[in-house]
This record gives sequence, structure tokens and C-alpha cells, in this order.
Amino acid sequence: MAAFQSVTCRTAGFNTAPLASLSQSGMLLTMILMFVGAGSGSTGGGAKVNTVSVLLLSAAAQVRRKTDVNVFGRRLDESTIRKAYSTVSIFFLACLAGTMVMCLQGISLDSALFEAISAMGTVGLTRGITPYLRPLSKLAVLLMMFAGRVGSMSVAMAVTRNRPQPKLRNVPEKILIG
Repeated sequence: MAAFQSVTCRTAGFNTAPLASLSQSGMLLTMILMFVGAGSGSTGGGAKVNTVSVLLLSAAAQVRRKTDVNVFGRRLDESTIRKAYSTVSIFFLACLAGTMVMCLQGISLDSALFEAISAMGTVGLTRGITPYLRPLSKLAVLLMMFAGRVGSMSVAMAVTRNRPQPKLRNVPEKILIG
């Protein structure tokens, strides 16, 4: 049953066990699995396994003071790494925005976060709050489900203008990080 539940919170949304009976750590693990989601070539939602893997590999390379991110005898392109960071950042920020909307309308933080991640991951799991959401929260969930299905990066790119790259670039600046 545990194997089925771990797969269902990444793709299908079948509820085999009452989510209210999960422990806090079980709920957190479910949210992590929903956030990561399915594989990049699948119809499942989430930030995608490959994208999160690129982030983890990039972080590991940074910790080991490596300039390149290498995996399986290949070097990952810098644009792929930037796209992975952007995709997960936009996905995460959309989840936070949806959570904020629901919290402002009286939903508890844990239930709102669960609902937002489930919506963005297009999973379909709920802690039973969906029928009690106010119209603005329902709209937020609807928009997150749309963004999760189409892709958070695709939605962000669709609502922004495409500006040509300038011929002159600014002088690079090093700032403190971390």
C-alpha cells in the first residue's frame, strides 16, 4: 500500500488512505512527492523528476567546488541548469501565492499548502477543504491547476513580452550569496 500511495501522489490522485490520518511527516512526504511530480516525458504534473534532479546535481557540484555539472559521463549545459532553477522557482512561488490566498481566506496553513501543491502538481488529492473554499480561493486553485498542467514556465513566458537581447551587456558584479 505504501508503494501505491507514493506513486499516486505523483500522478493519479487516488486516495487509498484517509489523508487526515497521516502523520505530520507522512503529510510532508506526500507534499514533497506531489511537488516533485512525474517524469518530464509523462503527462503527470509537478516540477518534474528530471528538473529537480538537475537542481540537486547542480547543488552537489557547487558544494564540491566544481564549475561543471556532470552526470553519466556528460556535462549539463548552463542553459539547462538555468531553466531548471527558473522552472522550480516559478512553480514554488505559484504554490506560495496560492497558499497565501487560501490562508487569507481562513484556511489553515497546512491544508492550504497541501491543496496548492496538489493543484500545481495536478495530483487531485485534497484534505477535504475544496468544497469549503471561497470563490477567490477556488479561482486560485483553478489557476494553479491550469499552470501545473501547461507548465509554470510556459505560463510565465506566455504572460511576459519577448524582448530582444541587448547588444551591449552590463558589467558583471559579484555579490555575496548564502
